[in-house]
Amino acid sequence: MKCKNCGSKMPKDYKVCSQCGMQISTNNTTKRNNSKKKIVIVLAVVAFIMVLISGILVITKYSASNSVEHNLELGYKYLSEGRYEEAVLAFDKVIKIDKKNTKAIVGKADAYTGMERPDEAIAVLDTHIKDGNTDKELYDKIIKLYIDTGNYADAKRMMEEAEQYGYKYSAEDFGEEVYQQILNA
Repeated sequence: MKCKNCGSKMPKDYKVCSQCGMQISTNNTTKRNNSKKKIVIVLAVVAFIMVLISGILVITKYSASNSVEHNLELGYKYLSEGRYEEAVLAFDKVIKIDKKNTKAIVGKADAYTGMERPDEAIAVLDTHIKDGNTDKELYDKIIKLYIDTGNYADAKRMMEEAEQYGYKYSAEDFGEEVYQQILNA
């Protein structure tokens, strides 16, 4: 065996060079040290991957619970089960993310209607219409609510406003008698 520092020959069992005093490492020691380094690196990489996966799972779960689709489905589920207050909360989450989401706005109005609070349902629809959401479905719903509450004058007003956006209503939409009541209001 040779000393790596000075190059002098030494017996295999020497641990220090007799010429220069340099500590000699055998191949076994070097191999063991390299193996330990590899194990530490592999463990560090595995730990990093586990932390990364955990973070992704947390973010995915958080995103799903706050997503538009998730909360719309939840709102509709609550509506169908008669859990109207919970439906309002689910639809509010959607509206917070997407202020012009017609499905959520109408769903929220339906929840208030289910709670027998038509004035709040009308207020929800009216607020969003005034904020610039001119979707026909909002007009259809608010006109129907005005009719259901006997407020034909406001039903007529909303029909006239909707017609400015090209939406047409006729006796076929409400029945001849109701349509005439709206026109005469």
